[in-house]
Amino acid sequence: MSDQERRHFNRVQFEAEAVFIINEEPVECQVIDLSLHGALVKINHLDPLDKESDFELRIPLSDDPSALISMNLKLTHQDGGSLGLECRHIDLDSITHLRRLVELNLGDSQLLERDFESLSHS
Repeated sequence: MSDQERRHFNRVQFEAEAVFIINEEPVECQVIDLSLHGALVKINHLDPLDKESDFELRIPLSDDPSALISMNLKLTHQDGGSLGLECRHIDLDSITHLRRLVELNLGDSQLLERDFESLSHS
């Protein structure tokens, strides 16, 4: 079974600068894609991370500080500087921003509703 067949959430390409917080230390990163359940990010020159640690990702959407997606995450896989991250907690404002971003990029409200249905069962 391919990764796409196992994946319950649609990913959307969303390349943006963000801040990945490791042990309370901010590190600049590049977001590659997002879903309602996580993200794929790239960080240059990164040592292997502990999968048991919790991390935070902050994605500014504009110069307005309130336009921010902030997620607490768990590392699912690391391949060099590429990190697969699973969302463990997201606040209401962030999920609202993320939902709108995914909706705009998917272009299909039925796919988005299916993702939310999967999210409620995970």
